[in-house]
Amino acid sequence: MAGSNRDDVLAGMQEFARCVKDGVADALERLLGHGFEYVHAHGAIEPGSRFVKRMRAGGEQLSKRLDFADVTIARYGDVAVATGIARVGAVLGPEAARWINAPDIREGRWYREIAAYFTAIWLEADGALRLVRYHSTLQHGGFTDGPSS
Repeated sequence: MAGSNRDDVLAGMQEFARCVKDGVADALERLLGHGFEYVHAHGAIEPGSRFVKRMRAGGEQLSKRLDFADVTIARYGDVAVATGIARVGAVLGPEAARWINAPDIREGRWYREIAAYFTAIWLEADGALRLVRYHSTLQHGGFTDGPSS
């Protein structure tokens, strides 16, 4: 990663979080690399094109919070691997209940705070960092919840 350093990767992580929280699909699309996949904490694998399309449509899962902590970064040539803890706050409806083993969500929309371990793989291509994979795994007991306001 000739031109990229830890600060560049951290800035990319923050931009990813901003795009997801604010629903900025065009900026997100520019940040993602070819073949991007999002492996959600609930196990679903979502291709980048679907992720961006869902964001443009307002999506079923509306993220209100995405913060990263304890981030470590390892570099391997043109690849950077960021790992750490993600705190995600999302408004979920009944259609998401099966994803996160939350049968209590039967009607309306509920706000869930999810704590997950994450791995983000960044590739430097044409002088720019691109996120090519994002994977999260739910931490044991990683939920708090309540009705959405």
